[in-house]
Amino acid sequence: MSRLLISRNEPSFLFLLIFFLFFSLDVQSPFVFYGTQFLGLTLLTIYRFIIYPRISWTCIKIFFFIVIFLEFLSFFQYAYLGLPSVIIGVQKVVFLLSIVVLNYDYLKNTSVKVISKALSFYIILLSIIVFLQFFGFYFLGLGRDFLDFGLILGGKEARTWYLGDTAFRPTGITSEPAMFIGVQFGLLVLQYLIDKKALFSRLVGLLSICLSLSFLGMILAVLYLIIVYSNNVKNYVIGGVGLFCFYIYSFDLINKRVELFLSGEDGSNNVKIELLDFIFSNHEILLFGYGFIYPVENSPEFFDALGDLTFYINTLTIFGVIFGFLILLLFFVYIFKSMSTVKEKALIFLALIKLSNPAFLFFSCFIVMMVVLLNNRKIIK
Repeated sequence: MSRLLISRNEPSFLFLLIFFLFFSLDVQSPFVFYGTQFLGLTLLTIYRFIIYPRISWTCIKIFFFIVIFLEFLSFFQYAYLGLPSVIIGVQKVVFLLSIVVLNYDYLKNTSVKVISKALSFYIILLSIIVFLQFFGFYFLGLGRDFLDFGLILGGKEARTWYLGDTAFRPTGITSEPAMFIGVQFGLLVLQYLIDKKALFSRLVGLLSICLSLSFLGMILAVLYLIIVYSNNVKNYVIGGVGLFCFYIYSFDLINKRVELFLSGEDGSNNVKIELLDFIFSNHEILLFGYGFIYPVENSPEFFDALGDLTFYINTLTIFGVIFGFLILLLFFVYIFKSMSTVKEKALIFLALIKLSNPAFLFFSCFIVMMVVLLNNRKIIK
């Protein structure tokens, strides 16, 4: 067992699994917030320095830049927003980004075989959990108390409801389907960057995304199949069959969502429109963003859409068009200059639809692992 965790100067299979777990177990529970997220990630980072007590000057400079920039920006945003949550919310982001920066030099030493094995195993594990939740509710009649990780861990109920209480939406080890999709799709993208031949874990992972009954999740799953299997006529046929099956499976769901949106009763989309109106009505928010504020008691309903407008829009709304545009420019330059294929770039861009901002727990994990894989591309190939 010790060899599974301790592997000299490079992360082991077990270390990566724990790293993925702590960055994806995302339910509203004190055990998770104080345990796996704060204490767990802190101890994992301390362990990393015990095993590999080295850190580059680049990581040190990035670490201090993140802390100073985000803290300064949050106090500046508080000056015109007057919301304490803008200062409180940024602390989680500073912590998560600091954790991945401090672990980067250790993670980049991981062997291709270990990363590939860990990703496949964890994708299958998350999929099994979703399968058990889905079949447990619909075929075994189990109550949500036995299926909801938020309730199991002594926290709040996850957003498993849909259409009242008539449908159950599996959320895996997260608090809502959108979060699970972000995690699972992100893992599948990372896997594709390193293992083009993975099949079983890939298909199982995509199926678990569809079982979450998320409209966008189903679209992402189909787009993933089309992008990955679009080399020849045979693969186009497979993609077409997958698209047809998706249409048949989700026809009623699509119609209901369209009807709700047109009638003004689709809260998920309408609050996003209200949020954009709020942003464009205030020139300070437009220029410098609203930061990492979050919904509190008596806050406007559209606060529920904060951070849920894709990475590309959120970067502009959180940091403002001035800093946000610069961040996006640096990101796109990095991706297009990296040794990645068109398919890989497309999948990375798709992943950041749901992994929409640094306040999303798994976002930091996805970014650091993506950078590790792309920066080590010469070694990997």
